[in-house]
Amino acid sequence: MEFNVKGTTKAKGLVALAEYLGISIEETMAIGDNLNDVDILKTAGVSAVMV
Repeated sequence: MEFNVKGTTKAKGLVALAEYLGISIEETMAIGDNLNDVDILKTAGVSAVMV
């Protein structure tokens, strides 16, 4: 089970983290294993999917 604040996504969190760290989104990586990871996988510079 996963709970999030309305309007918040993993992708938005990744963008905020990249900005905080002073790195470009192209320098990020995301690993996902479920449909709720699609947005972060599309946003990250490098993406991997576990099957």
